[in-house]
Amino acid sequence: MSSFPTSHHTLKSNDGREVLISTRAIQQLTTLNNSTETYIHFPNINGATLQLIAEWFETQEDTQKYIDFSEKIKGLDVYDLLIAANSMGVKTLIDYLFNFMIKKAVVVSEVVSEKMKTDGDKDAIERAIHESINNDNQFSVDII
Repeated sequence: MSSFPTSHHTLKSNDGREVLISTRAIQQLTTLNNSTETYIHFPNINGATLQLIAEWFETQEDTQKYIDFSEKIKGLDVYDLLIAANSMGVKTLIDYLFNFMIKKAVVVSEVVSEKMKTDGDKDAIERAIHESINNDNQFSVDII
């Protein structure tokens, strides 16, 4: 492994996927901010999740990429992403994901409250919850 400064590092996931990430991004990872390694293996993070984390750093400088990232994670179970962000020490992404989940919970709560007022059918309420969780049109993430 190289010990001289480089502009990019290669992150390798548990499924063999390799993702390039800038030195600037590495410096934001509390677990790796002093790393001089150019090749870093993450045995507990899959490739798709590692790619999303790399994309997160690109969003920090570009509002359109931030919006694209928000759209990309709408349909995902963000649990793996949150666990990976935590293990890598990506505080900005952790904060963003908590905000994302809170807003989603508020939407679900509002849907349930409305359904309980208008429809006492338990199955209808469960369907409404499922639809509100999966319906991208009912949920948007504000730029933090």
